Amino acid sequence: MRATIFTARRAAALVLLLMTAVLAAPARAQTGAPIRDPIGEQPIQSGVGLELTQIARLPQSDTYPGPPVDGRLVRWNRINYLGEVPDGSGRLYVPDLNGKLYTIEDGAPQAYLDVGGTFAPAFFSQRGLGQGFGFVAFDPEFKSNGRFYTVHTEQASLAARQPDLTPQANTICHGVVTEWTADDPSASTFSGDRREVLRIGFGGQIHGIQQIDFNPEAKPDDEDYGLLYLAVGDGGQGVRNDDPQNLALPHGKLLRIDPRGSNGASGSYGIPASNPFVGRPGALGEIYAVGFRDPHRFSWDPGGNHRMFLGHIGEHAIEAVDEITPGANFGWSEREGPFVFDKTPSHPCDRIFPLPADDEQYGYTYPVAAYDHDPPPT
Repeated sequence: MRATIFTARRAAALVLLLMTAVLAAPARAQTGAPIRDPIGEQPIQSGVGLELTQIARLPQSDTYPGPPVDGRLVRWNRINYLGEVPDGSGRLYVPDLNGKLYTIEDGAPQAYLDVGGTFAPAFFSQRGLGQGFGFVAFDPEFKSNGRFYTVHTEQASLAARQPDLTPQANTICHGVVTEWTADDPSASTFSGDRREVLRIGFGGQIHGIQQIDFNPEAKPDDEDYGLLYLAVGDGGQGVRNDDPQNLALPHGKLLRIDPRGSNGASGSYGIPASNPFVGRPGALGEIYAVGFRDPHRFSWDPGGNHRMFLGHIGEHAIEAVDEITPGANFGWSEREGPFVFDKTPSHPCDRIFPLPADDEQYGYTYPVAAYDHDPPPT
């Protein structure tokens, strides 16, 4: 594994370019020879250690509607995140992709909500590493209003509704964002109401809606307060098409919505007026940033200017951390990290090429940190 740091290229000069030339002309032409070891520097060991202590063991769970199709899903359970409920109680929360939301208090797990059971038989977690009950985000004022949001996947053939935004061709599954309102936010199990906020159709069973979350650094008088970010993957399709660069589609994008608004496609959410593509013909106003393959996790720096960073899972060689700014285009699938990506290579290993001399005109934003897969010498 190798790592290096990339500084933002001509960031100030690209701000207007991003707003006027994003997607204007894809840059596919390869320059020079293919690069098989794109990041040559060896990683620097930090010297920092990590000590793990078991605090709880969550119950065993099974995929739905039957045994897993993918052997990688044969596990005790499929917990994928640990967070703290923002109500001052000290309770932790853990989503299990197989369908249940747990809280943990004093080391004891408690089944808080059965997301999978609620949406059966359409709910689906049997195939695809990210399929099932993917994430939960608590409203900043959950303690008083009881609201939180989940994202789960459904089989398109069993879904009761159609996607709100243009789906990918040959849609086979939906990513669904739901708002829940607890009657008693302090209760150990959920009781209350729910409503569907947004539904997106995907042509593949990977790279769906990943993390959804609120900016924890935003204050009540900040423009960003109470707005919900959605990291939407390319459905596994970007390696062969231009969906992540198509502003008419939500796939391969970071979206930002107002879950309490009503001017969005479904009428169940709003589009913030300050989103970077609002008013642009042919573009979804929900889009906040463009050009992702699998935008897995994001967070905000609690210090300084509270910058937003996103972990971006690559296709062929590059894993990256991106600094997110409104309207930025991170290049996939014309770029993988700071390199040209070839969708139709003459050799399976020859997919990464140097940037062209005129790369500035395309307005791509490159990672602040990245590492490659450190292939063996050839």
